[in-house]
Amino acid sequence: LPGHSKMRKTERALVEEYIDLVRHLQTTLAADHAEATRVAGLIDVVRGYEDVKLRNIATYRQLLAGND
Repeated sequence: LPGHSKMRKTERALVEEYIDLVRHLQTTLAADHAEATRVAGLIDVVRGYEDVKLRNIATYRQLLAGND
């Protein structure tokens, strides 16, 4: 299924993005623990299957962009 493999690639990329985000947040954790925790928790927006998940990933990325 073409859509299936695209979804899995997107999910794998998201994992790498999140790992990078957490590494970055470690540098700010002591200065602003509440903000680092809030930003790290944004990943909870990513739920659902296929198209729902893709929309939620877009929402997650928009939320992150507003916090940079």
